[in-house]
Amino acid sequence: MALLSTAQELQRVKQELAMTCDAKNQALNHADDATKIDEIHVEKTEFLSSEVFYGLTIRGTKGRNF
Repeated sequence: MALLSTAQELQRVKQELAMTCDAKNQALNHADDATKIDEIHVEKTEFLSSEVFYGLTIRGTKGRNF
């Protein structure tokens, strides 16, 4: 009887460990996705900042020519 109980407990722990591993992997996937989105936003922000700077530079140059 003790052997059966131990085997059942081991099976329960095994299932719990598998669920924990799945949750960990899902969390890592979400973190990877968030990192990729963040990198895209950084690129967009850098591009838009350079466009604004360029626009201000052109505006300032045109203002001096008048």
